[in-house]
Amino acid sequence: MKKALFASFLVSMAFLAASCGKSSNSNESVTPAPASNKPLRVTITYVDGTPEQFKIDVDDGVRIRKGRDTIKWRVKYVGPGSANAADVTIDDFKSGSETNPFGDGSAGKNKFRFDPSAGGDDKTADTEPAAKAGDFKYKISVILPNGKVIVVDPVVIIDN
Repeated sequence: MKKALFASFLVSMAFLAASCGKSSNSNESVTPAPASNKPLRVTITYVDGTPEQFKIDVDDGVRIRKGRDTIKWRVKYVGPGSANAADVTIDDFKSGSETNPFGDGSAGKNKFRFDPSAGGDDKTADTEPAAKAGDFKYKISVILPNGKVIVVDPVVIIDN
């Protein structure tokens, strides 16, 4: 009787090993998703009235992966104005005590300037891959032709 139970146990173990063996191959590797250049749009819109008003729309909370993805800033000015209707600067990245997440961490790799034309094409710039992870607030400063300065502070999320 003991031999019959032992034999059926061995047959069961053989079937179990055969069915599990295919899914546990340690030589298989997982290919990570390719790096991407994620667009982040900033639109400055002139709103006619007294007083003049400007509306700034920003894609907020974009997620990128540290050391892999980049951001493609896309800045557009919609409204009347001169050839250089607004001077736009994106900088001042902060997450707690961390600053300047892109490239080598220098201020130059983390400051982006744009001079969009009224009603013109998007002005674009790409970051380098981020070297630091965190929820980074950043500042968008817009100096308008009338000298007014508008500042907004959205967030970019950098995952490990």
